Amino acid sequence: MTQQSPTSYQARLQSFAQFAQRVMQDWLIPGLAVGVVKDGEVIFAEGFGQRDREKGLAITPQTIFPIASCTKAFVAMALAMLVDEGKLDWDVPLRRYLPEFKLVDEVASERISVRDLLTHRTGVPGHDLATFNLQFNTAELLERIAHLEPNSDIRTTWQYNNLMYGVAGHVLERISGLSWDEFIRQRILEPLGMKNTSFTVQDIWAQDDYAMPYKAVAGQLRRTNFYTALAADGPAGAINSNVEDMTRWLRCLLRQGRYGDGEQRLISAEQFAQLIEPQMLVPITHYQMGQRYLEESRYHYALGWRVFNYRGHLLAQHSGGINGFTLMTTFLPDDDLGIVVLTNLEPSHALFPNIFVYNLCDRVLGLDELPWNERMMSATNELMSHMALAREQEACKPGPAAPLSHQLSAYAGQYKHPGYGVMALTVEGQGLKCLYNTMEFSFTHLHYDVFHVEHSAIELSCRASFATDEAGKIASLALPLEPAASPIVFTRVGEGNG
Repeated sequence: MTQQSPTSYQARLQSFAQFAQRVMQDWLIPGLAVGVVKDGEVIFAEGFGQRDREKGLAITPQTIFPIASCTKAFVAMALAMLVDEGKLDWDVPLRRYLPEFKLVDEVASERISVRDLLTHRTGVPGHDLATFNLQFNTAELLERIAHLEPNSDIRTTWQYNNLMYGVAGHVLERISGLSWDEFIRQRILEPLGMKNTSFTVQDIWAQDDYAMPYKAVAGQLRRTNFYTALAADGPAGAINSNVEDMTRWLRCLLRQGRYGDGEQRLISAEQFAQLIEPQMLVPITHYQMGQRYLEESRYHYALGWRVFNYRGHLLAQHSGGINGFTLMTTFLPDDDLGIVVLTNLEPSHALFPNIFVYNLCDRVLGLDELPWNERMMSATNELMSHMALAREQEACKPGPAAPLSHQLSAYAGQYKHPGYGVMALTVEGQGLKCLYNTMEFSFTHLHYDVFHVEHSAIELSCRASFATDEAGKIASLALPLEPAASPIVFTRVGEGNG
């Protein structure tokens, strides 16, 4: 492929600032940082908007963001290093490295490999609320996973699971003797010169230039809180970085793991190929709100990357979403093109960073610019309308006019599930208040022993049902906290009130 001069690429990117500002306005994005690497050089690194709206502070290429699930590619790279060293095999049973690993399905427990963890094919759905907003150590993580219901056999279904990346990080620790973050710091960040990349929220707050988190609520931007509870699941999404450092990462990826003078390698060419080799087909319902676009092939998941073709060009990327931030890391190995997009807006139901990614691909590759902003906005508005209608229909759905079978106080108490932990319910007004993982949920009575449960911040709206024991006392509580599994049954702890 004939290389063009940086000047020609800069000419194609000349109007990108106006495009970016229009998209930011349409999606209420407070701040945006973008980096582009082409033919081994950083041809674009700019910040747009504000990292702190209240103080009027601007985004720069040095502004630190949590990169959330873009962390997974670093963990996969680190494990590939152990494969190169002969210390790890992608496909042997995981129990060779973690004998204590256990799932509900004992046969699956014996068969699951590290490759299965990294490709989201363990048969266990996400169960994100089991550990959401909770600090826990690795032993507690493994204990909880042992009680989380699977819904398919291993290697049959792709189901995104952050908790299994926590397990993969522990494999890295068990084999290397270092914490997962220290291994990545020593073996990836330091060789690449990624001096501003870190692993905790406290690390972010120690910097002078970092982005504040925001979310859009009813068409208005609001400051939200940093997510601070990542612990044993840190390998799923704890890294923080900026455009300057992420373009160093992209340059290494585009050189198939080489860095420095080109003779040094993080991993072998063979293992780099493994990282982006398609492993599992991603269900279309998982991305772009189920919308198919002719320019995109079906997504596949590799090791810490999803891979597909965009307008005939091979593309590897991973999104990241966490309280107040949505990110995207992308590279096109055959075109020597890498793009990082960092925003301080909480994830919506669309991969809106791809509006910027695809537009940059079109510009740099010399393609006609497609109306990705209009496409994704239209699809998002349609989805939100469907969701609002579904909520309205659910709220209006008639039910039997039946009172509680017990006094309201009889439902108060503590309920426990070995994988999800403890829910504590107390009477509040005419309903119940539930405290779970430091979050408060409202329980409003519908009929019999069925309540409507809501938590607006995490967009949870579902129904909970209580059950009695042989003595007629309230004994358990069932909630559909994982949509892909059966309702989670919490058993009452201690004596009920009757």
